[in-house]
Amino acid sequence: MIEITKQEKTKSGIYLDVRSDLILEEAKVIAVPKGSQVKKGDTIFFKAFAMDTVETDGKVFHFLREDQILGVKK
Repeated sequence: MIEITKQEKTKSGIYLDVRSDLILEEAKVIAVPKGSQVKKGDTIFFKAFAMDTVETDGKVFHFLREDQILGVKK
C-alpha cells in the first residue's frame, strides 16, 4: 500500500493530457507484505496508472505490485 506524495497537475488542479507511460509517480510505502524487498517508509518510483485504487469508508488506498516498482529513493 502506498501514499502518493507527488503528482503532476496545473495550479488550478487540472491534470494534463500526456502519455501515462512516460510519467513517473513518487510515493511513500505505508504497508508491505512479509518478505518484501521494499520497506515501510521507503519512497518509490513507478509508472503512472500502474496502481489499483480502492475507496472505502471515505479513505482512498492505493496498491502496487512490487514488480511495478522502478526504483527506491535513497
